[in-house]
Amino acid sequence: MEAYPVLTTSDGDGTQCELEESALRGFAYLEHAWGIAGTIDRDGLTSVVSYVGPEIVLEIQFDWRERFAIALVADPGPNGRPDGYFVHQGRVVRMYLGEALDTVLGRGNDSTERLRAVTQKSGFDGIRDQIETTCAVMHEHHAAIVAHRHDLFPAE
Repeated sequence: MEAYPVLTTSDGDGTQCELEESALRGFAYLEHAWGIAGTIDRDGLTSVVSYVGPEIVLEIQFDWRERFAIALVADPGPNGRPDGYFVHQGRVVRMYLGEALDTVLGRGNDSTERLRAVTQKSGFDGIRDQIETTCAVMHEHHAAIVAHRHDLFPAE
């Protein structure tokens, strides 16, 4: 897997790189406000844009075959992104951003509903809308998610 910056693509027209870089730009405030650096990891038909902070990890996972993106928050592991996918060694280490917002803000909140609405879209245009909405929602609620990280990822 390669880390950002990566300027190669397998789609032939640069759309994947453009979308990955769009996610990096959308979350650039994290680099300035929280000291979290963005990376791109690629593995075949998927890639992950991630921001690994000391208290929380934000990931945008791209599936290029199915042409969709999902936003996840995670508990940092010893080396950055946690091992496992949603659960590792019986402990929740990663969850959908919408699920995290439901825990932090309460079910049925406007931000989760905005995320759900945009995830109904697919294709490259859908991914663009997903990135834009995810960046806006995360920007609004990043501090609350960090403040409630122990509710999201309780210790054993």
